[in-house]
Amino acid sequence: MKKQSILVIVVILTLACNILIRPTPTAEILHFENESVAFDYKYEKGMDVFEGGNATFQCNPSFELGGELVVGLGIYKYSELDTYYRSIRIFRQPMPSDSNLEIIMQEAYQKAKVPQSKGLVNATGPVTVDGLSAYQWTYRVYVGEPAFEMRDIWIPKDGELFIIAIWTQWGNPDSFATFQADADMLVNSLRIK
Repeated sequence: MKKQSILVIVVILTLACNILIRPTPTAEILHFENESVAFDYKYEKGMDVFEGGNATFQCNPSFELGGELVVGLGIYKYSELDTYYRSIRIFRQPMPSDSNLEIIMQEAYQKAKVPQSKGLVNATGPVTVDGLSAYQWTYRVYVGEPAFEMRDIWIPKDGELFIIAIWTQWGNPDSFATFQADADMLVNSLRIK
């Protein structure tokens, strides 16, 4: 009787250890490429990828900075609104030869008419993306109750302007930090063709 009890305890402990030690699933690293850009991104459950011209890809806040969508990644869709509250989008537009980046940015933010304040990500300033000089603007926007942390990277290249819009509804600090780290991975791997 004692041997059977010990055997049952060993089996239960073995099963418990296997359950507790089982590795948690990790996000998969995928590669995206089209005629304009290429990058790596961390896929997580609930993420959708949209190529340019897809009118079903709606994000919150709803204003646009300009250009045509090259590609977008949306995470955590509001089912009742059919919009994403975490997104990374890349836009492309012609850059007039008689203009400069500062003027284009200023006009885009004025046109959006969205009040901005300083956000959690305080990283406004010059950056380098794919070896190109760019400018990053970080700010916070309130859309009703939720606050959105906004991070836009403006990249001029060969008469065109690429805009990376990384927009995140504020949630808990851990998920926010994870999303920003995933966005950094995408930006660091980005190749503009």
